[in-house]
Amino acid sequence: MPIQAAGFFLCAVFFCANALSQPLQNESGAYRITLEDISKTISRGEQPGLKVDIYEAEKKKVESKWSKAIRKETKSKVANVNNEISIHGTLLKQISLKPLNVYSIINQYDDHIELNAFFESENSFLTKEKHETEYLAARKFLRDFAVEAYREVVQMQIKTEEKKLSSLERELDDLVKENDKLHKKINEEKRSIDNAKEKIVTSELDQERVKKQVQEQKMQVSQIISNHSSKEVVKEAEKKLKNWEAEVAKLEKQEDSLHRDINKSEAAIREAERGISANGQAMQLKQNEITRQKQVVYNYQKKWESIK
Repeated sequence: MPIQAAGFFLCAVFFCANALSQPLQNESGAYRITLEDISKTISRGEQPGLKVDIYEAEKKKVESKWSKAIRKETKSKVANVNNEISIHGTLLKQISLKPLNVYSIINQYDDHIELNAFFESENSFLTKEKHETEYLAARKFLRDFAVEAYREVVQMQIKTEEKKLSSLERELDDLVKENDKLHKKINEEKRSIDNAKEKIVTSELDQERVKKQVQEQKMQVSQIISNHSSKEVVKEAEKKLKNWEAEVAKLEKQEDSLHRDINKSEAAIREAERGISANGQAMQLKQNEITRQKQVVYNYQKKWESIK
Protein backbone atom coordinates (compact mmCIF):
# COMPACT_ATOMS: atom_id res chain seq x y z
CA MET A 1 0.00 0.00 0.00
CA PRO A 2 1.43 3.44 -0.91
CA ILE A 3 2.56 5.58 2.03
CA GLN A 4 -0.02 8.33 1.35
CA ALA A 5 -2.84 5.80 1.12
CA ALA A 6 -1.66 4.06 4.27
CA GLY A 7 -1.51 7.36 6.12
CA PHE A 8 -5.00 8.28 4.94
CA PHE A 9 -6.31 4.87 6.00
CA LEU A 10 -4.80 5.17 9.50
CA CYS A 11 -6.24 8.68 9.92
CA ALA A 12 -9.66 7.47 8.82
CA VAL A 13 -9.51 4.60 11.28
CA PHE A 14 -8.41 6.96 14.07
CA PHE A 15 -11.18 9.46 13.45
CA CYS A 16 -13.81 6.75 13.09
CA ALA A 17 -12.69 5.13 16.34
CA ASN A 18 -12.64 8.51 18.06
CA ALA A 19 -16.13 9.34 16.79
CA LEU A 20 -17.50 6.01 17.95
CA SER A 21 -16.00 6.55 21.41
CA GLN A 22 -17.94 9.78 21.84
CA PRO A 23 -21.55 9.68 23.08
CA LEU A 24 -23.94 10.68 20.34
CA GLN A 25 -26.02 13.76 21.07
CA ASN A 26 -28.64 15.35 18.88
CA GLU A 27 -28.86 19.09 18.18
CA SER A 28 -31.03 19.57 21.28
CA GLY A 29 -28.35 18.10 23.54
CA ALA A 30 -30.12 14.78 24.18
CA TYR A 31 -28.14 11.58 23.90
CA ARG A 32 -29.38 9.29 21.18
CA ILE A 33 -30.71 5.99 22.47
CA THR A 34 -29.20 3.05 20.64
CA LEU A 35 -29.42 -0.67 21.31
CA GLU A 36 -26.66 -3.17 20.87
CA ASP A 37 -26.64 -6.95 20.67
CA ILE A 38 -24.33 -8.41 23.31
CA SER A 39 -23.10 -11.70 24.67
CA LYS A 40 -22.20 -11.66 28.37
CA THR A 41 -21.82 -13.96 31.31
CA ILE A 42 -24.75 -14.01 33.71
CA SER A 43 -25.93 -16.51 36.32
CA ARG A 44 -27.03 -18.78 33.45
CA GLY A 45 -23.58 -18.65 31.82
CA GLU A 46 -22.68 -16.68 28.71
CA GLN A 47 -25.88 -15.68 26.95
CA PRO A 48 -27.06 -13.36 24.18
CA GLY A 49 -28.84 -10.20 25.18
CA LEU A 50 -29.35 -6.53 24.52
CA LYS A 51 -27.63 -3.45 25.88
CA VAL A 52 -28.84 0.15 26.09
CA ASP A 53 -27.17 3.20 27.66
CA ILE A 54 -29.27 5.71 29.58
CA TYR A 55 -27.38 8.95 30.05
CA GLU A 56 -27.65 11.35 33.01
CA ALA A 57 -29.64 8.76 34.99
CA GLU A 58 -29.11 7.36 38.50
CA LYS A 59 -28.59 3.64 39.01
CA LYS A 60 -31.02 3.26 41.94
CA LYS A 61 -33.84 4.96 40.04
CA VAL A 62 -33.22 2.89 36.91
CA GLU A 63 -33.09 -0.33 38.97
CA SER A 64 -36.38 0.52 40.67
CA LYS A 65 -38.09 1.48 37.41
CA TRP A 66 -36.75 -1.58 35.59
CA SER A 67 -37.87 -3.93 38.38
CA LYS A 68 -41.40 -2.52 38.12
CA ALA A 69 -41.36 -2.74 34.32
CA ILE A 70 -40.45 -6.46 34.18
CA ARG A 71 -43.06 -7.50 36.77
CA LYS A 72 -45.85 -5.16 35.71
CA GLU A 73 -48.36 -7.86 34.77
CA THR A 74 -47.32 -10.70 37.05
CA LYS A 75 -47.11 -11.69 40.70
CA SER A 76 -43.60 -13.07 40.25
CA LYS A 77 -41.00 -11.51 42.48
CA VAL A 78 -37.89 -9.69 41.32
CA ALA A 79 -34.59 -10.87 42.78
CA ASN A 80 -31.43 -8.80 43.01
CA VAL A 81 -28.38 -10.98 43.67
CA ASN A 82 -24.77 -9.98 42.98
CA ASN A 83 -25.82 -7.01 40.85
CA GLU A 84 -28.08 -9.24 38.73
CA ILE A 85 -31.77 -8.39 38.66
CA SER A 86 -33.90 -11.35 37.62
CA ILE A 87 -37.48 -12.54 37.47
CA HIS A 88 -38.90 -15.89 36.43
CA GLY A 89 -42.19 -16.55 34.69
CA THR A 90 -43.07 -12.92 34.12
CA LEU A 91 -45.68 -11.95 31.54
CA LEU A 92 -44.47 -9.24 29.20
CA LYS A 93 -47.22 -9.15 26.58
CA GLN A 94 -45.34 -6.51 24.61
CA ILE A 95 -42.75 -9.24 23.88
CA SER A 96 -44.53 -12.59 24.10
CA LEU A 97 -47.73 -14.16 25.32
CA LYS A 98 -45.64 -16.88 26.94
CA PRO A 99 -43.91 -16.50 30.32
CA LEU A 100 -40.37 -15.16 30.19
CA ASN A 101 -37.36 -15.23 32.44
CA VAL A 102 -35.53 -11.92 32.48
CA TYR A 103 -31.96 -11.42 33.67
CA SER A 104 -30.40 -7.97 33.81
CA ILE A 105 -27.22 -6.28 34.89
CA ILE A 106 -27.21 -2.53 35.47
CA ASN A 107 -23.85 -0.78 35.65
CA GLN A 108 -23.12 2.80 36.74
CA TYR A 109 -20.61 4.89 34.79
CA ASP A 110 -19.62 8.53 35.16
CA ASP A 111 -22.13 9.89 32.68
CA HIS A 112 -24.58 7.06 32.02
CA ILE A 113 -26.24 3.86 33.16
CA GLU A 114 -25.66 0.68 31.17
CA LEU A 115 -28.63 -1.69 31.13
CA ASN A 116 -27.89 -5.24 29.93
CA ALA A 117 -31.02 -7.36 29.50
CA PHE A 118 -31.40 -11.04 28.65
CA PHE A 119 -34.79 -12.56 27.80
CA GLU A 120 -35.32 -16.32 28.08
CA SER A 121 -38.29 -18.14 26.60
CA GLU A 122 -38.76 -21.92 26.93
CA ASN A 123 -35.12 -22.53 27.92
CA SER A 124 -33.79 -20.50 25.01
CA PHE A 125 -32.60 -16.90 25.08
CA LEU A 126 -34.11 -14.59 22.50
CA THR A 127 -32.00 -13.90 19.43
CA LYS A 128 -32.80 -12.51 16.03
CA GLU A 129 -31.89 -15.78 14.38
CA LYS A 130 -34.11 -18.04 16.53
CA HIS A 131 -36.96 -15.77 17.67
CA GLU A 132 -37.06 -12.78 15.33
CA THR A 133 -40.56 -11.58 16.27
CA GLU A 134 -39.98 -11.80 20.02
CA TYR A 135 -36.44 -10.47 19.64
CA LEU A 136 -37.64 -7.34 17.80
CA ALA A 137 -40.41 -6.90 20.38
CA ALA A 138 -37.82 -7.17 23.16
CA ARG A 139 -35.69 -4.51 21.46
CA LYS A 140 -38.71 -2.23 21.30
CA PHE A 141 -39.58 -2.98 24.94
CA LEU A 142 -36.05 -2.14 26.07
CA ARG A 143 -35.85 0.96 23.89
CA ASP A 144 -39.24 2.24 25.06
CA PHE A 145 -38.08 1.74 28.64
CA ALA A 146 -34.86 3.67 27.99
CA VAL A 147 -36.78 6.51 26.32
CA GLU A 148 -39.18 6.77 29.23
CA ALA A 149 -36.39 6.57 31.82
CA TYR A 150 -34.32 9.21 30.04
CA ARG A 151 -37.36 11.45 29.62
CA GLU A 152 -38.01 11.23 33.36
CA VAL A 153 -34.45 12.40 33.98
CA VAL A 154 -34.87 15.36 31.64
CA GLN A 155 -38.32 16.09 33.09
CA MET A 156 -36.68 16.47 36.49
CA GLN A 157 -34.13 18.78 34.89
CA ILE A 158 -37.00 20.83 33.46
CA LYS A 159 -38.66 21.05 36.89
CA THR A 160 -35.38 22.18 38.46
CA GLU A 161 -34.95 24.91 35.84
CA GLU A 162 -38.63 25.91 36.13
CA LYS A 163 -38.14 26.34 39.89
CA LYS A 164 -35.18 28.61 39.18
CA LEU A 165 -37.36 30.57 36.74
CA SER A 166 -40.18 30.88 39.27
CA SER A 167 -37.69 32.09 41.89
CA LEU A 168 -36.36 34.74 39.51
CA GLU A 169 -39.90 35.84 38.65
CA ARG A 170 -40.74 36.17 42.36
CA GLU A 171 -37.61 38.26 42.82
CA LEU A 172 -38.72 40.48 39.93
CA ASP A 173 -42.17 40.82 41.51
CA ASP A 174 -40.49 41.92 44.75
CA LEU A 175 -38.50 44.52 42.83
CA VAL A 176 -41.67 45.78 41.11
CA LYS A 177 -43.42 46.05 44.49
CA GLU A 178 -40.42 47.90 45.89
CA ASN A 179 -40.54 50.25 42.91
CA ASP A 180 -44.22 50.93 43.56
CA LYS A 181 -43.48 51.61 47.24
CA LEU A 182 -40.77 54.10 46.32
CA HIS A 183 -43.11 55.97 43.96
CA LYS A 184 -45.82 56.00 46.64
CA LYS A 185 -43.24 57.28 49.11
CA ILE A 186 -42.39 60.18 46.79
CA ASN A 187 -46.06 61.03 46.30
CA GLU A 188 -46.66 60.91 50.07
CA GLU A 189 -43.67 63.19 50.74
CA LYS A 190 -44.84 65.62 48.04
CA ARG A 191 -48.27 65.77 49.67
CA SER A 192 -46.58 66.36 53.03
CA ILE A 193 -44.58 69.22 51.51
CA ASP A 194 -47.73 70.77 50.00
CA ASN A 195 -49.53 70.48 53.36
CA ALA A 196 -46.55 71.99 55.18
CA LYS A 197 -46.38 74.91 52.73
CA GLU A 198 -50.09 75.59 53.20
CA LYS A 199 -49.60 75.56 56.98
CA ILE A 200 -46.63 77.92 56.62
CA VAL A 201 -48.78 80.40 54.68
CA THR A 202 -51.42 80.21 57.41
CA SER A 203 -48.76 80.51 60.11
CA GLU A 204 -47.23 83.59 58.49
CA LEU A 205 -50.66 85.25 58.30
CA ASP A 206 -51.26 84.38 61.95
CA GLN A 207 -47.84 85.73 62.89
CA GLU A 208 -48.54 88.97 61.06
CA ARG A 209 -51.86 89.29 62.87
CA VAL A 210 -50.39 88.46 66.30
CA LYS A 211 -47.38 90.76 65.80
CA LYS A 212 -49.82 93.61 65.21
CA GLN A 213 -51.49 92.63 68.45
CA VAL A 214 -48.06 92.78 70.14
CA GLN A 215 -47.40 96.27 68.78
CA GLU A 216 -50.83 97.46 69.81
CA GLN A 217 -50.38 95.96 73.27
CA LYS A 218 -46.96 97.58 73.63
CA MET A 219 -48.50 100.95 72.81
CA GLN A 220 -51.28 100.26 75.28
CA VAL A 221 -48.77 99.36 78.01
CA SER A 222 -46.83 102.56 77.32
CA GLN A 223 -50.03 104.56 77.44
CA ILE A 224 -51.06 102.99 80.74
CA ILE A 225 -47.65 103.69 82.27
CA SER A 226 -47.65 107.29 81.05
CA ASN A 227 -51.09 107.77 82.55
CA HIS A 228 -49.70 106.66 85.94
CA SER A 229 -52.24 103.90 86.20
CA SER A 230 -52.25 101.57 89.13
CA LYS A 231 -49.78 98.71 89.37
CA GLU A 232 -52.56 96.19 88.91
CA VAL A 233 -53.63 97.75 85.62
CA VAL A 234 -50.02 97.92 84.39
CA LYS A 235 -49.40 94.36 85.47
CA GLU A 236 -52.51 93.12 83.63
CA ALA A 237 -51.50 95.00 80.46
CA GLU A 238 -47.95 93.60 80.59
CA LYS A 239 -49.35 90.09 81.11
CA LYS A 240 -51.43 90.43 77.92
CA LEU A 241 -48.30 91.65 76.11
CA LYS A 242 -46.32 88.60 77.25
CA ASN A 243 -49.14 86.33 76.12
CA TRP A 244 -49.13 87.87 72.66
CA GLU A 245 -45.32 87.64 72.47
CA ALA A 246 -45.52 83.99 73.56
CA GLU A 247 -48.07 83.37 70.79
CA VAL A 248 -45.67 84.90 68.26
CA ALA A 249 -42.82 82.69 69.51
CA LYS A 250 -45.07 79.64 69.33
CA LEU A 251 -46.08 80.44 65.74
CA GLU A 252 -42.45 81.02 64.71
CA LYS A 253 -41.43 77.73 66.31
CA GLN A 254 -44.22 75.94 64.44
CA GLU A 255 -43.07 77.49 61.16
CA ASP A 256 -39.47 76.41 61.82
CA SER A 257 -40.73 72.88 62.47
CA LEU A 258 -42.69 72.94 59.20
CA HIS A 259 -39.58 74.03 57.29
CA ARG A 260 -37.63 71.16 58.89
CA ASP A 261 -40.41 68.77 57.86
CA ILE A 262 -40.13 70.05 54.28
CA ASN A 263 -36.36 69.52 54.33
CA LYS A 264 -36.86 65.96 55.63
CA SER A 265 -39.45 65.23 52.95
CA GLU A 266 -37.20 66.61 50.21
CA ALA A 267 -34.33 64.44 51.50
CA ALA A 268 -36.66 61.42 51.56
CA ILE A 269 -37.68 62.17 47.96
CA ARG A 270 -34.05 62.34 46.83
CA GLU A 271 -33.32 59.05 48.60
CA ALA A 272 -36.40 57.42 47.01
CA GLU A 273 -35.36 58.71 43.58
CA ARG A 274 -31.92 57.14 44.05
CA GLY A 275 -33.69 53.96 45.13
CA ILE A 276 -35.86 54.04 42.00
CA SER A 277 -32.79 54.40 39.82
CA ALA A 278 -31.03 51.46 41.50
CA ASN A 279 -34.28 49.47 41.49
CA GLY A 280 -34.76 50.08 37.76
CA GLN A 281 -31.27 48.76 37.04
CA ALA A 282 -31.92 45.74 39.26
CA MET A 283 -35.22 45.05 37.48
CA GLN A 284 -33.51 45.20 34.09
CA LEU A 285 -30.80 42.79 35.23
CA LYS A 286 -33.42 40.48 36.73
CA GLN A 287 -35.48 40.61 33.54
CA ASN A 288 -32.37 39.66 31.57
CA GLU A 289 -31.83 36.72 33.95
CA ILE A 290 -35.45 35.65 33.44
CA THR A 291 -35.09 35.85 29.66
CA ARG A 292 -31.98 33.67 29.81
CA GLN A 293 -33.65 31.22 32.21
CA LYS A 294 -36.71 30.95 29.96
CA GLN A 295 -34.35 29.97 27.17
CA VAL A 296 -32.77 27.34 29.44
CA VAL A 297 -36.22 25.89 30.23
CA TYR A 298 -37.14 25.96 26.54
CA ASN A 299 -33.89 24.17 25.64
CA TYR A 300 -34.61 21.42 28.18
CA GLN A 301 -38.15 21.10 26.85
CA LYS A 302 -36.79 20.72 23.32
CA LYS A 303 -34.32 18.19 24.69
CA TRP A 304 -37.20 16.21 26.24
CA GLU A 305 -39.17 16.31 22.99
CA SER A 306 -36.16 15.09 21.02
CA ILE A 307 -35.80 11.90 23.07
CA LYS A 308 -37.33 9.24 20.87
